[in-house]
Amino acid sequence: MKQRPPEPPRRGSVSADEILPAAVLRERFGWGQRSLPEAERRGLRTVTFGRWKYVLGKHLLSFFEALGNEPAAVEGNGEGNDGT
Repeated sequence: MKQRPPEPPRRGSVSADEILPAAVLRERFGWGQRSLPEAERRGLRTVTFGRWKYVLGKHLLSFFEALGNEPAAVEGNGEGNDGT
């Protein structure tokens, strides 16, 4: 019986034990050329080896967790200005 190749990860998903090349990260998350540099400015840790840049899955998950705790993210939860 033929083995099927593993399914590619769904768009936007990431595992803590993954090592994502920058190009894969951009493709998986639909990020443009400026998104990764902006994420780095906002605290995303990257690893550079030679001329290649990588993101560890655990760093990406921590980055998004921290973004979710920023005041702007909390304020944008769909509630009205009066807290209702």
